[in-house]
Parts: sequence; structure tokens; C-alpha cells
Amino acid sequence: MSVVTKPVPEGLSFGGYATPTGGMVGVGFWPRAGARLIDTVVHLVVSAATGIVGVIVAVFVAALTGQEAEALIDKISTTTFTTFALSLLGGLAYQTITEGLAGASLGKRILGFTVIKEDGSDCTLLAALVRSSAYLIDQMFFGIVGYMAMN
Repeated sequence: MSVVTKPVPEGLSFGGYATPTGGMVGVGFWPRAGARLIDTVVHLVVSAATGIVGVIVAVFVAALTGQEAEALIDKISTTTFTTFALSLLGGLAYQTITEGLAGASLGKRILGFTVIKEDGSDCTLLAALVRSSAYLIDQMFFGIVGYMAMN
């Protein structure tokens, strides 16, 4: 494979992120979006499995304590700020740990690419945390910032 360098318009360097680096082949927007889609499905499956386990535990607790199972299930199924924040942190932790320790999340691994630092070295946990946190901000703008940086 060869590296095709595209000129970066003035003022769109995004802190050097969009500047081509020697010898490395970057991955475009759509393969990255595909990997995120796979990772989102993984996150949803894990969340659903956790919810099912929570309902089973609630039924057992209700049976042992003589409470109404529906009341306990309603209590654990209510969306609060805490559950929303924990969901975001779960996704952030998944991306950070998989990219920081293994170099790729499941979606990236399936599509055959690895996260590395700009200097070509392996991604660290701190670099993965910064990268994943930047993604949370980028998704507020529907990926436009990342799309512009990659084009």
C-alpha cells in the first residue's frame, strides 16, 4: 500500500492530527464509522445482557425478601443522570482499555486496523483516553470535525 497525501487546507490542521505522517497509511472516515458501529452494537449487547441479569437478580431478591418484583424492576430500569453518565463512561472505558492495551477495539480488529500514536509507537492508555474523549466531543457535532480532519 502507498500513502496518498492530500493537501490540508490552511487552518484545518486540527493540532497536527490531519497532517500526513511518513510511512503510515491512515484509515478513512467510513471504515472508522463502521468500526464504531460494530463497537456500538457490542456495547448495546453487553448493556442488554447486564439488564437481563439485573432483572433476574431483582426477581430473586424480591422472592427472598417478600417484595414485589415489578417494583424492584421499575426501580432499576429508571433512567437517571447517573445511569446515563455510567453508560457514557462504559463506552469510554471500553474504547480506552481495548485501544490502550490491545491497540484496537473489536470493531477495529474485525475491520483490520490498529490504533497507533502519531510517532508510530503503540497506543497507550492515556493516549487512548484522550482519543476516546475527543470522540465524545466530536459526536456532539455528528462527526463533522473528524470527517473534515480525515479529508
